[in-house]
Amino acid sequence: MTKKLEDLTVPELKAKARTKRLKGYSNMSKRRLINLLRGKKPSKSRSRKRKSKRSRKSKRSRKSKRSRKSKSRSRKRKSKSRSRKRKSKSRSRKRKSKRSRKSKRKGCTEQPSSKYSNRPSPPYSANECQGMIRIGNDGKAYASTGNRNGVHTWKLWKG
Repeated sequence: MTKKLEDLTVPELKAKARTKRLKGYSNMSKRRLINLLRGKKPSKSRSRKRKSKRSRKSKRSRKSKRSRKSKSRSRKRKSKSRSRKRKSKSRSRKRKSKRSRKSKRKGCTEQPSSKYSNRPSPPYSANECQGMIRIGNDGKAYASTGNRNGVHTWKLWKG
């Protein structure tokens, strides 16, 4: 028993169109799918009345007004979130500056953690000991030198 095309559902019709490797079936209505599967040229539905130019223009202007409103809303949201980010950044900068002040007060102090004791370079933070020369864990002299980003590392000192 073969079913008539009219008795099939839209997903079944789309599956048939897929197996026949037809193009442009994904957004078609049931009637247009049936015509496509029968080999007829898919025509645009004639039941719709053509709107006058004036009504089409007014619809376009309504759409553009809506999009303008939504764009302005999204801009406002973005600007609010940007200002929040700026505030949080400034807060974190203040915190960082306080931390850096504390570390400057500390100066170049020996660090007790395993990170510093299990390496050949000195058991000091290179950023805190900027431009200084210290003896490393291996007994050699190291100098704290900075790169172009301002991050200091321990390099063997030849002096």
